[in-house]
Amino acid sequence: MGNHKNWEEVISDGTRTAQTNLDNHLNNKVGDYQESQRVQDAYKNYTDTQNAKPGAYNSRYQGAIDTILNRIQNKKPFSYDFNADPLYQQYKEQYANLGKQAMLDTTSQAAALSGGYGNSYGATAGSQAYQAYLGKLNDIIPDLYGQALDKYNTDLTNMYNEYSALGQAEDRAYGQYQDKYQNWQNDTSNALNAYNILHGNDFDEYQQKVSSWQNDRDYLFNALQNSQTNDKYLNDYNYQVDRDNVADDQWQQQFEYQRQRDQIADDQWAQEFALSQARAARSGSSGRSSSRSSSGSSSGGTRPATSGTISNSYYNELKNKAASQGSSYADSLYKAGIIDEGIWNKLYDDLGFDAPTARSATSTLAGGSSAPSLSGFLNNKKKKK
Repeated sequence: MGNHKNWEEVISDGTRTAQTNLDNHLNNKVGDYQESQRVQDAYKNYTDTQNAKPGAYNSRYQGAIDTILNRIQNKKPFSYDFNADPLYQQYKEQYANLGKQAMLDTTSQAAALSGGYGNSYGATAGSQAYQAYLGKLNDIIPDLYGQALDKYNTDLTNMYNEYSALGQAEDRAYGQYQDKYQNWQNDTSNALNAYNILHGNDFDEYQQKVSSWQNDRDYLFNALQNSQTNDKYLNDYNYQVDRDNVADDQWQQQFEYQRQRDQIADDQWAQEFALSQARAARSGSSGRSSSRSSSGSSSGGTRPATSGTISNSYYNELKNKAASQGSSYADSLYKAGIIDEGIWNKLYDDLGFDAPTARSATSTLAGGSSAPSLSGFLNNKKKKK
């Protein structure tokens, strides 16, 4: 029996390497999306800009504007009362003093002319001088009226000018606020657009990284499957070779065992045959075998193989020869006394020989046709082995 090494499943180095590469790749899976630092900075810039929104507009001039407008709206129409005019009162006092002085001077001069005595002329002349100055006071009233009107108009104009100046200052301040607010809106919009662009580009890069990882994973997985398929083919082939070797070993063992059993059976038969020959020689008589037919006698005094003594391997060998050579071969064995009637009938039954043919064979045997001798049969059997 040949040496046989039990088959073992083999995992190739290529498969181990492919499995390691796939495991390492799976352990380095791309994680969830995280914004890059530049995207985070862009978002912070956006929120900072948004939080820098200008507050509500607070006018620095509205109070003054309201005040001057109230003065304009509530200013009374122009009216002039010279008695209430301080300047007129100054003129009145001045002209009264001048009139009194003129009256005294005129009275004194008249008294001097009369020798130092007062007279009616002097009183009349002094009164006239006094009234003359009072008349000049009335002449100045139209000028004072004009001056008062000019002052009223000037004050009103100044109020309108102040109102206009305050309004222009307010417009400039509010325009500056509007510009600041518009700039804030523009800056916020630009910051948001910059963030959206950076975030979109950043996320596209992340998706490309994920797609690349998936493609590499699929490639490594296919490489592992291909290597495992090759291993399976090789293992299946080695397994079949191993099973064939096992079958060959088992056949060889069975063949050797059967050959030994056949040898033992042949040796036993030879011993029994020799013993029967010796007994026949001592007794001087010859054995005779009966058959189921009238012509079934056998020659030579040999002891035929019976159902109780023949081995399976020996019977199978006789059956195979009878199958290839026909029923005549079985008949010749029976005639030669190699087999008894039971074995002869069993060969006919197992090989399906027709009964008429068996009878014909028996008749032929009875008629004396030649059959192989036992020694010749044994020699042929041994040569075949």
